[in-house]
Amino acid sequence: MTMIKLDSGNYINTEAVEVIKGGDNPYIVTRCGDVITITPADRDRIVEAINGPTVATAQQDGLKPFTAEDFKHIGRGNA
Repeated sequence: MTMIKLDSGNYINTEAVEVIKGGDNPYIVTRCGDVITITPADRDRIVEAINGPTVATAQQDGLKPFTAEDFKHIGRGNA
């Protein structure tokens, strides 16, 4: 379990996050169905806590980010 402090001052348990939507107005949907508006910085912290380093953090560590070419062999799913 990882607790992340959001820019609003509230905390979110990353295990409760079901969906993360990006774009200009990012938000999360929790397992219980609550929709919570977050900032892009909140989104990055949540994603990093769930999946590991973000592109910015990876680049700081000297790692190369993925490109579209890296994913051409993957078929389209239901997104």
